[in-house]
Amino acid sequence: MSNAERERLLKVARLREKVAKGAVTARSRQLMADFEQQLASVYSFDQEEVWAESMHAAKAAADVSDRAIAADFERLGIPARFRPSITCSWFGRGENASKERRAELRKVAQTRIASDEKLGAAIERSAD
Repeated sequence: MSNAERERLLKVARLREKVAKGAVTARSRQLMADFEQQLASVYSFDQEEVWAESMHAAKAAADVSDRAIAADFERLGIPARFRPSITCSWFGRGENASKERRAELRKVAQTRIASDEKLGAAIERSAD
């Protein structure tokens, strides 16, 4: 193999290394963007038919129970202003509602993505 051929092969290898590292970086950015979008998501109860039906059923059950409690408090002669109540609420977020938990989840995602980026460094070392 001539020096010129060797230099061309090295040039091709360096270009492939650059492309591979760029792909890893682009993938890491995409993963983090997807994660941030999921983390920021807030879901409405009426976003899906099953959710809406479930919410309506839960509200109806809570209303029935609340009326039963109100009737029992009245029967016992306890003033209405002192009675507890049952309500039904939809929380549009899960564990990502907490600022502290979002920070934890973000750190985990960053750590996982950083391990992918280390793959890019390994590619670079293998090309040398």
